[in-house]
Amino acid sequence: MIPYKHKQAIKESKTLVHLLNHRAACQGDKTAYILLDEKGNESDRICYAELVKSARNIASTIQRKVSKGDRCLILLPPGLQFITGFLGCLFAGVIAIPSYPPRRKKTNERFWSVFHNAEPLCILTSPEIKESLNGHFDFSERLQDIPHVVIEGEYADDSTYWENPDVEPDDIAMLQYTSGSTGQPMGVMVSHDNLMHNFEVVKQSFHHDENLIGVSWLPPYHDMGLMGTLLQPLYVGGMSVIITPNDFLRSPVIWLNSITKYRGITAGCPNFALDFCVERISEEQKMDIDLTSLKVLFCGSEPIRKKTLDNFSNAFKNCGFTTNKFLPCYGLAESTLLVTGIHCSEPPEYLKVDRQNLERTGKIILSQDNTRSSELVGCGYPWLDGKVIIVDPETGCKVQEHETGEIWIISSSVCRGYWNNPEKTRQIFKAYTSDTKEGPFLKTGDLGFINNGHLYITGRIKDLIIICGINYYPQDIENTVENCHPALQKNACTAFSVDMNDQEQLVVVQEVKRTAIRELNENKIFEAIRSAIAYEHEIPIYAVALISPGSSIKTSSGKIQRRACKSAFLQNDLKLIAYWELDINSQTNVFLFEGNKNISVENIQAWLISWLSNKLKISPKSINPDNPILSYGLDSLGAVELEREVNEQFGIAIHIADFLENNIISEIARIGFESIYAET
Repeated sequence: MIPYKHKQAIKESKTLVHLLNHRAACQGDKTAYILLDEKGNESDRICYAELVKSARNIASTIQRKVSKGDRCLILLPPGLQFITGFLGCLFAGVIAIPSYPPRRKKTNERFWSVFHNAEPLCILTSPEIKESLNGHFDFSERLQDIPHVVIEGEYADDSTYWENPDVEPDDIAMLQYTSGSTGQPMGVMVSHDNLMHNFEVVKQSFHHDENLIGVSWLPPYHDMGLMGTLLQPLYVGGMSVIITPNDFLRSPVIWLNSITKYRGITAGCPNFALDFCVERISEEQKMDIDLTSLKVLFCGSEPIRKKTLDNFSNAFKNCGFTTNKFLPCYGLAESTLLVTGIHCSEPPEYLKVDRQNLERTGKIILSQDNTRSSELVGCGYPWLDGKVIIVDPETGCKVQEHETGEIWIISSSVCRGYWNNPEKTRQIFKAYTSDTKEGPFLKTGDLGFINNGHLYITGRIKDLIIICGINYYPQDIENTVENCHPALQKNACTAFSVDMNDQEQLVVVQEVKRTAIRELNENKIFEAIRSAIAYEHEIPIYAVALISPGSSIKTSSGKIQRRACKSAFLQNDLKLIAYWELDINSQTNVFLFEGNKNISVENIQAWLISWLSNKLKISPKSINPDNPILSYGLDSLGAVELEREVNEQFGIAIHIADFLENNIISEIARIGFESIYAET
């Protein structure tokens, strides 16, 4: 580990605002960002001088609407607009609140819970999104009294009217929301000092300098995409190549091709994206990929699997990729981003442990028995002033070496707490050990142990569900399920995840009302649950268990016991009435039509039904073309895949929004058919 004094490093540039002013003055002509289109071609680029000018332009307009320290909600699409908008908030001295733009024809419960908690005094958006909001009565009514700053393509030069807000390191830079919907949303208060400290942590672990070329498709609305890939290059004076998340999901080869083209040095992603690349990138496409320039491929955000790393290494070894380019790491929004990670010059560390002993006793026993062992991936060690300890969550005492417990951390990257929630801030951010009275620590809610100085993650105390790198809170999913059908008992649903085929999969256990037993239509209920979860949360579901009235596993006070329910599910110990499970190993069906034969609305519709049947493992007879496409359980990742395959099959372009806006199947077929003649 390289010794370093954080305060010395940021002495001259105490915030990102100060640092960027310096960059614009000293290296203004250097490219900061390159934006790519859906084919991987360059669509825009911006240098440091232009970046700072644009940020000041936006900041000057914001300053005429609100005051320093006020909160500004950012509703912008991924890309340069988002970056200049976010930086504009920092240059204005206001608190930035990145948020996914709300979608039309959806309830957007998470958006509203965040909105009411943050109480923004300004909204930063684009003309397209503003028009969409105005077209939605609920939004136009509730947002009309809040000042809007609309970023146009060519923003007027107002930089001369910008007033330096004299931002201090202790000022809050942004609120990073980690949850929402039915539970109270948690807005992590990230200070400017938190940002600068964590930028330095990443710089040292990844060995970044002004030669950094990052290539990223990660969404900018979360810490990994925002701090890890969009802002980190600004800190070291490097460059970032940006791909939109949807373009990556449509065609993951665009990511690796861009690393090849721009000689990318650093890239990163959750575990699922590595599997996605292995599955979707063909041998022919690999012929054009060259990953020899890549020095760091960091992996985090969800459990890292040794099998995934091995599969990716084997798939792309002829493209110049080697295992030692992987940099497994661990972090969370409450600590800005990165908590632990290895140095990029070190190979990843793995540990084979006795799986059964770990589950039963929480103690680590090394094992070489492949039938009983799990190979865990080390997530490195803390940097700078960081400290990690493992604590018994019941007693609050530090555990012995090779025992699992809750991960507690101390670091200058640890944030100020949760916005407008002092009690939760005290519980999570101000923890002290019971035995040594050491602290204050941040309680992460994650379980792990330390071996040879490296942190290993083994699970979670908090009932968080992580699928495709995105956090889902079970109470949100449970609320969706129990309200989707009248036969389902309220306050008697349990949602959790299980490890199936080296992937985290969603399971729902739901109690049925006693009055509904006699005329129960389980297939209708299964369909309602799948479609409700897909529509509200945009994730697929692996299994649904309908159980007898009164058989939900609860505490004496009536709270759902999720871990006990999960254990009963795995041991086949539930009082089942009906059960549905996704057949993830079923064979692929042959599609009904080819794109070059007799294209009509009818055969496009029939092809869509066949595709959905195959994808969702449901009978084609159960799919009604007059029902919304999302009602059958299609998630956003599936919608992106469908958009791509419709184009390949029929040579027609149906925009992703047409799937996600919940149009009916027959209408989507009509849109596709008409697009052929529009092009002709």
